[in-house]
Amino acid sequence: FDGRWTGEGPSNKYPRPTSSGLSFRQRFSDFIVEDASFIRLRTATLSYQFNISKKSFFKTARLFASGINLLTVTKYSGYDPEINAKGESSLTPGVDFGSIPQVRSFSAGVNVGF
Repeated sequence: FDGRWTGEGPSNKYPRPTSSGLSFRQRFSDFIVEDASFIRLRTATLSYQFNISKKSFFKTARLFASGINLLTVTKYSGYDPEINAKGESSLTPGVDFGSIPQVRSFSAGVNVGF
């Protein structure tokens, strides 16, 4: 890395390189901790109910469109600020190892009553 630690003093951005798997001496550093606050539009549905005349073949008709996980506003640099890759362990809550983000989905349809 350019800007890695090369000697005494805090004049660099990245820690010193190491060949062991024990980075940061197995401690969480402020280098790898970040603010994961967010605001999310989780679910939204838009629908329109049609006025059907009594002489019509249909009794009711409704057109709808909905979406899940539509918008997330955050400064978090990972995929999803809500993901917890180590959820099975209470000793490491909130650790993100590049987990798959939550799925965004859309649906639309028509409900018709006879």
